[in-house]
Amino acid sequence: MLTMLDCLWLVGQVFLPWRSDPDGGPDENSVSGRGILAALILLAALIFISLHIITALRATDALQDCAMQGRTNCVPPIRAASP
Repeated sequence: MLTMLDCLWLVGQVFLPWRSDPDGGPDENSVSGRGILAALILLAALIFISLHIITALRATDALQDCAMQGRTNCVPPIRAASP
């Protein structure tokens, strides 16, 4: 099973490929600002999408729980727009 740490490592390898010279030190051109920005935007988008899915699933779960209890007023009534 893929863990969150594995996913972050994979994203880091795609957007920030770490290269080193034969001496073991980091290469001066290994990290670019564009790669870091792309990784942060991707991470923010994934967090936003995940929160949206969690909110939708919680609302659906609450509606299903209400319906399974036999209630008929699970959804608030729709009101007509007043002129």
